Amino acid sequence: MHTQFATPELVGAIVEGGLDPAEDPGWANSGAGSPAEYARWAGHLCGLTCLCMALGADAPSLFALRDGALKYGAYTGDVDGTIRGGAGIWCW
Repeated sequence: MHTQFATPELVGAIVEGGLDPAEDPGWANSGAGSPAEYARWAGHLCGLTCLCMALGADAPSLFALRDGALKYGAYTGDVDGTIRGGAGIWCW
């Protein structure tokens, strides 16, 4: 199973229960630099999760894919912190 969240068992709690993604203990394995970065971006990585599935077992981490997407303008981070690009919704 692929999900934009590091701990698949917590998807329901995050999406439906309001659990802060920063509380996901698997964040450190996501490729994010911190729980805050993980929490900020996890809800925007739905499309990259699909790309990860298409790339297969040797796919880079979602955050490495995110870095590439930022480099090529597929995502942007505004000065006010708004993330543009990607679905911007929780999907799993």
